[in-house]
Amino acid sequence: MTAWKENLMDLIKLKSFITVAKLGNFRKASEELYFSQPAISAQIKELENYYNVELFERIGKKIKLTDAGELLLPYAEDLVMKFEESRYSVQNAFQKSKGRIKIGTSSLPGVYYFPAVLEGFKKKFPDIIIDLMVGFSSEIERAVLDSVIHFGIIGSPENVVFNKNLENIVLLKDRLAACIGPKHSFYKRESILIEEIVKEPLILPGKNTFTRKVLENEAKKKGLKCNLMYEVANNEMIKKMVENNLGISVLCSSMIEERGPLKAVPIKNLESHRNIDLIYRKDRKISPPLQSFIDYTVQASRNS
Repeated sequence: MTAWKENLMDLIKLKSFITVAKLGNFRKASEELYFSQPAISAQIKELENYYNVELFERIGKKIKLTDAGELLLPYAEDLVMKFEESRYSVQNAFQKSKGRIKIGTSSLPGVYYFPAVLEGFKKKFPDIIIDLMVGFSSEIERAVLDSVIHFGIIGSPENVVFNKNLENIVLLKDRLAACIGPKHSFYKRESILIEEIVKEPLILPGKNTFTRKVLENEAKKKGLKCNLMYEVANNEMIKKMVENNLGISVLCSSMIEERGPLKAVPIKNLESHRNIDLIYRKDRKISPPLQSFIDYTVQASRNS
């Protein structure tokens, strides 16, 4: 018997094992899988011989997994699921509107940018399955390099230099803006200067964040010091505090809702922005569904 046939037979045995474990009955498992009951029993017996353990035990009229069977079950489920996923992906790899795409996103685009893109993409390509992970930009970049995921969508400084094995497409230039609450005197302003911002009670993210570094460095160049009142790690909390007139902040424009109570006021003498980048391995073969995602995402960013 050839190797691939042996592997297929092993998957059939594992599927029989999973079904018996789920139903707790050999007869019901045979009916569900369209095998004879003796065939199911033989497949389980071969698995037991392979592992040199008993996988099931009878308690009265019931069939129950042994401790060894309990240990094997999650592995068996994972192997069968991976096989089914591979079949789906391979069968649909050359269809533009079908397939599976694995995407990772960092927190900023994951909250404020990507959900709207994903909504539009799924409307246009409903049969493309999306697997999504969220993490720090460095984690997403590593996952792309290790081919754990197909694409990363991450926030990065404007002058970032990516790994030589990565291709990057700038989807959006997310400019820094003053985040102003409706009760503040700056709310009706069309623009603002750094010199004015630093005098106000400031609610800023942590000192190692992109936003904080840019603001403090620019202030330092002008011989100014920020009037920091609150240091808050959570952007949503910062926005709530600004809304409640506890101070103002500086955030990426995409974080400040256009229709919400807060207003993003451009900072006239601060040109810094944060990029939202689409990254993928340069040597990755771009299948039709992957190309569909690239084309749609780039077009969506141009239209935003």
